[in-house]
Amino acid sequence: VAWGKPIYDGGSEILGYVVEICKADEEEWQIVTPPTGLKVTRFEISKLIEHQEYKIRVCALNKVGLGEATSVPGTEKPEDKLEAPELDLDSELRKGIVVRAGGSARIHIPFKGRPTPEITWSREEGEFTDKVQIEKGVNYTHLSIDNCDRNDAGKYILKLENSSGSKSAFVTVKVLDTPGPPQNLAVKEVKKDSVILVWEPPIIDGGAKVKNYVIDKRESTRKAYANVSNKCSKTSFKVENLTEGAIYYFRVMAENEFGVGVPVETVDAVKAAEPPSPPGKVTLTDVSQTSASLMWEKPEHDGGSRILGY
Repeated sequence: VAWGKPIYDGGSEILGYVVEICKADEEEWQIVTPPTGLKVTRFEISKLIEHQEYKIRVCALNKVGLGEATSVPGTEKPEDKLEAPELDLDSELRKGIVVRAGGSARIHIPFKGRPTPEITWSREEGEFTDKVQIEKGVNYTHLSIDNCDRNDAGKYILKLENSSGSKSAFVTVKVLDTPGPPQNLAVKEVKKDSVILVWEPPIIDGGAKVKNYVIDKRESTRKAYANVSNKCSKTSFKVENLTEGAIYYFRVMAENEFGVGVPVETVDAVKAAEPPSPPGKVTLTDVSQTSASLMWEKPEHDGGSRILGY
């Protein structure tokens, strides 16, 4: 309850104020403030009975004694006011959070609502990483991510819900990092000395435009990859000068202004080979009423892989 100072102090300085309450159906008033009175002009009355109606009045006190009381009109009943959730998303959070790889992201959102809303955080891109920490208070919630990397980027969604309604908001977190792996790497048009690789851009670009792709190859007999190109600007590349008959693995990485990202590798080995050339001269060696016998020369080239049959 709150009130204003009296217009007239009775010719003596106001020493304080006294607040009294009385149950609506009774006449016995009870002082709920300290005996010396309050120095302020507002007071929270506690230990009331829920749903019980009360009359409330306030008196000013000077050295002569208590003055005439002023009553709060009608009666008051203590009960929780129902209030749909409301949240306070500041202008900086509305713009989104930008953090460098290795840095920390902090999202602090105050809210109100009665009864206290249920707090639910989610991420549009799927499950949270293990680094996400969530704190839930009576009138605020706090989400933090330490040591951010590209996998922490995304749209973080807060939902508040109580019996009076619900409210949602989101904060975009952008992590400046190298790109994630390119998608759906496949090998096309395998020849005896070349292959064509095709892929799709990475889902996570690291907060910066992918400027080119890096392509590596590795023979199955070697452990280390050798670079083929680091200036590919398309999502396909012809790898040439392969050794005929050799078995290869390939990998592709996206690069942005922060560096070269995570590789995607071919799952299966690829043999540098192609279908054999046509067999040589074909000769009819014998013929009967119901059959014919043929012979032919081996193809000039086996395509880089042993001839299995004809």
